[in-house]
Amino acid sequence: MKLSNTIILTFAAAACVGLFFSVAGQANDEEAAENSIVGLTGSYGTTQTVIKSADKPMFSHGDHVIGFGLGCDSCHPDTFQKKRGAAEEAGDYTMKSLEEGMYCGTCHDGDSAFGVTDSDSCASCHGDMKEMIFKESDEYMFSHRLHVDDMGLDCDSCHPDTFQKKRGAAEAAGDYTMKSLEGGMYCGTCHDGDSAFGVSEPETCVTCHGSDMKQPKTIVFEKPVKAVIFDHTMHTEDMGLECTDCHNDLFKMKIGNAEASPEQFTMETLYAGKYCGGCHDGDNAFASDTKCTTCHIGVIGLDRLSGDKTHEGEEHRGH
Repeated sequence: MKLSNTIILTFAAAACVGLFFSVAGQANDEEAAENSIVGLTGSYGTTQTVIKSADKPMFSHGDHVIGFGLGCDSCHPDTFQKKRGAAEEAGDYTMKSLEEGMYCGTCHDGDSAFGVTDSDSCASCHGDMKEMIFKESDEYMFSHRLHVDDMGLDCDSCHPDTFQKKRGAAEAAGDYTMKSLEGGMYCGTCHDGDSAFGVSEPETCVTCHGSDMKQPKTIVFEKPVKAVIFDHTMHTEDMGLECTDCHNDLFKMKIGNAEASPEQFTMETLYAGKYCGGCHDGDNAFASDTKCTTCHIGVIGLDRLSGDKTHEGEEHRGH
């Protein structure tokens, strides 16, 4: 009888030990899976980042519950709903909202826990920066990858003193121009010719403007009237103008930008000193209300320029 009881107790103990190791093993497997999360994405200004192999997930329940002794109601439901993805779906789960004390920022305020703006703690949530792949957009001029990953700058090297932490804030301010950069604002804070190459150095234009800088020989404007031409070669090579003489104060360095606002790109605006009128004022160059056909070649002139003979001879009809 004693032998039988001993055997039963032995099997029971073995079962418990097996269950313990099974649960522990499952927990370890889950933790391992959690710590090898791939494909986490984020956005740093104009650069999308992909964390390929983070040392830890962006948020660890284990650290907060077991390590710091927090209970479920420390965060749920006041700070976060008990539903995975609810914060992202709300549309306000951003660094700005965290800085204002929402979500993680409720505790991560620099007092209760490290602040969400502490540059030396970024990797605590976002993973090892060296494990990030930076995907640059061809649309933008600035490379976060180059400045952060290659040159070792921190977020607070530029934010918020030089640039606000909000995409488009500089453009919305209305003073994000080559003139302001040359005056030491925005990129010009560092790109002054000493700390980094100067913003007015012609040989470095391509570094920021993202192309081989081979300007089109002739630009043809078709809005609000067809057709008006601008000859880059004549202005740059023959007259010796630099890119910064027109860009970005008079014209954005993007074909079609002026035409995108045809209600503003008018002769009246030129007379007021905007666009071509910045130089064509009668003093620096012929006034924009003279020598009309120098720029306005019309439909027939456009056909000749493009080799289209559709309207050939129309100027003689009726004579």
